[in-house]
Amino acid sequence: MEFYGMRFEYDGVSSRLYDLMIASVSKSRDMSVSGKATVVTMHNRRPTANYYLNTRWDKGNLVFDMEFVSERALTEAEQRAITKWLFRTDGYKRMYFELLDDEQAEWFDIVDGETVRTYLNCILTEPEKIDGFGGVCGYKCKAVCDAPNAWSDEIAAEAEPDLSSYSVNTDGEEYTFNIYVNSDMGEYIYPELIVTTSGTMADGSSPAFRVWNETDSSTRITGMDGLGQGVTVTMDGQTNYISDGLYEKFTLPYFLRLMDGMNELHVKGSVSKIGVIWRNRRYL
Repeated sequence: MEFYGMRFEYDGVSSRLYDLMIASVSKSRDMSVSGKATVVTMHNRRPTANYYLNTRWDKGNLVFDMEFVSERALTEAEQRAITKWLFRTDGYKRMYFELLDDEQAEWFDIVDGETVRTYLNCILTEPEKIDGFGGVCGYKCKAVCDAPNAWSDEIAAEAEPDLSSYSVNTDGEEYTFNIYVNSDMGEYIYPELIVTTSGTMADGSSPAFRVWNETDSSTRITGMDGLGQGVTVTMDGQTNYISDGLYEKFTLPYFLRLMDGMNELHVKGSVSKIGVIWRNRRYL
């Protein structure tokens, strides 16, 4: 993915405000497609051979140098504002690159007819001023990302199961829908799962539900019991978060996870609506 000559947006502010663009980005192993690979083998003396076991990837977070420049000298007021904007943030911020400058269409995807942008979640540190045009015209800094990859914007899928009866028993009615994940890495993605309950169960008990990814494992089931009617539960497997203090209802303690490619999700129980939100990983 290219950066050179691109305008950008950081923490919701466009670099056009100060006529800044990216002048350079360091080229190093840290910026390689997927990090450093180490092939693990086992040696067998009889017969003499090396047997492949697996490949280990160095997945250290992205860290690289960047330069932002303007084609004019920046005023003192602009320098103060830029320093506050770029280098005095209170955590990781999203850095997007302007679609108009993205001539190779590398920083966005089209999903279901909608534009899904790609961003770096990063902190900019160690700033140094760049002199030019009779004053200060830009800054050098180090970008420290929260992952070994860039991220897509959130992608959402939802469904309204039309189950005729609510049961979580083995023979209970199931609803199935598919989600397609297009990620640059083969590891699991833990999405945000949002479930809204409906009425009481077929046996008269309080609402309960079961959700699992058949593509992953039919026995790795996410479930809750003893909920109220019309309750919306949010479960985030990335941070092990469950909304509204409902951990004690989490009777089947597996968070939903997605795989790269097509995922077949199954739903059972008192569910009027289900939503899944995730982000694809993008290597630079």
